[in-house]
Amino acid sequence: MKAVKRRLYWRFRLRPARQHRHYYTVYVFRGLPLFQAYLSGMRRNEGRGMAWARTAQGMCRSETTLVRRNGRWRRSPKLGRILLVETRLGAGYVAHELTHAAIGWARRVGLRPHAIWQSRQAAFEGRANERFCRAVETLNREFWNRWYARPRP
Repeated sequence: MKAVKRRLYWRFRLRPARQHRHYYTVYVFRGLPLFQAYLSGMRRNEGRGMAWARTAQGMCRSETTLVRRNGRWRRSPKLGRILLVETRLGAGYVAHELTHAAIGWARRVGLRPHAIWQSRQAAFEGRANERFCRAVETLNREFWNRWYARPRP
């Protein structure tokens, strides 16, 4: 009988805006020990302290990577990583990390914080605010669609 290899995590990409190439790589770990082992490896590879990692149960890490194209250095479309734990998945937990992701995307595409959070007569309005909210919506929709469409063991 052939042994079935169980996945340690699921990995897929999320794009905050369909018209842009930018994306986050999402990792959903099967359990908290696997997630913490991954964070421990990140800590070793990056050579810096991450004391908060001992108690973390999810993370969004925005990062900028460079690629060389036509002899020039350019930013890659990769925005970072979103790390989640399968046993903790829920609307609030996922929305929290995806909001961090939307903030990272907003910085990358140059949305100014004062334009996003500007308030007139106690109602948020404006194109930057709508663009940011659409990114949060897109990230959430894409996450749940991909999560429920994943192959099951």
